[in-house]
Amino acid sequence: MEGMILLLLAVVLAAASILWARQDPRRLRIGFAAVAAVLLALYGLLVLAANAPVRIGPASLGAWTVLGAVGVSALGSLVLAGYLLFNGVQMLRREGRSPAHLLSLLAGLAILGYLVVAVASVAFDSPQVAAWVLLAFPLVVTAGLLFTGVLVTSLVHARLARRHLGDARAIVVLGAGLIAGRVPPLLAGRLREGARVADLVRASHPSAPLVVSGGHGADEPTAEGHAMRAWYTEHPELAADPVLVEDRSHTTEENLRLSAALLAEHGVTGPLVAVTSDYHALRAATLLRRLGLPGDAVGARTAAYYRPSAFLREVVALLRDHRVVTAIVLALAAAPIPLALGVLLVDALG
Repeated sequence: MEGMILLLLAVVLAAASILWARQDPRRLRIGFAAVAAVLLALYGLLVLAANAPVRIGPASLGAWTVLGAVGVSALGSLVLAGYLLFNGVQMLRREGRSPAHLLSLLAGLAILGYLVVAVASVAFDSPQVAAWVLLAFPLVVTAGLLFTGVLVTSLVHARLARRHLGDARAIVVLGAGLIAGRVPPLLAGRLREGARVADLVRASHPSAPLVVSGGHGADEPTAEGHAMRAWYTEHPELAADPVLVEDRSHTTEENLRLSAALLAEHGVTGPLVAVTSDYHALRAATLLRRLGLPGDAVGARTAAYYRPSAFLREVVALLRDHRVVTAIVLALAAAPIPLALGVLLVDALG
């Protein structure tokens, strides 16, 4: 009975996730509901297997199911750690040692370190270390689920965000850092995608303007918006005109808010489509929603080696945008650790 109830709850959550995605794919709850549905379904099947009067060799079907789930989870974690470490080395070689480029390497080291400590605590029969591994387990799992939830939402959003491009009244290409005052490949990809999106939008609304948005960074000789406008001038085959320049923004939120204000000054109202990089599209879309601006965001393809670190950075930014909920969830997951420290302190003082 318990297993069937869990499966029913999984179906309800899956249906809610699908409904929310159809209504507005910019909601983070879509991915978290989908992940919760999968976990409940797996747990429900595990409960049903545990209660099944079936034995395979020396153990029950439930025992084999649990063993298989643990093995798959451990192997999957090891493969993920290896991939992140490999990607981290690639990032170091191609992009340098800036903190933003170290995220995949650090994540891989953290996962591998946790697995090594867990195995060592068993291999060397250290109950104290094993206890700390178990205490940290809820926090580790929660961090993984938060990442997975954002990833699922991002994939769903990427698939659905282009449904209503024909309804847009303007296109906004979001800036990125310049190199020696010139447009680098990452930003050029956004500009090319912006021109493609503009062609689609202008099929329905021929006068829809394209805004290039980006201010003057401290280490940049010119504003990103002006460099982006110059890039379009150098590539007339893309037929991006009419182009408006927004040159005061320094964050994604400012990109969107100031671009919307610029469009309003030119009498353009209605939905807009923000064009950015694929790993950044979900955050741009959630910011549009938070600012109350109609429209959505689409992403230009980014080099495969660049995505993991960039997406990890976006996950952190998205969770920071929802800092209250994130803090509560992480605090609940980490609660066993300070409780254990308190018990140890009381024992030491006693």
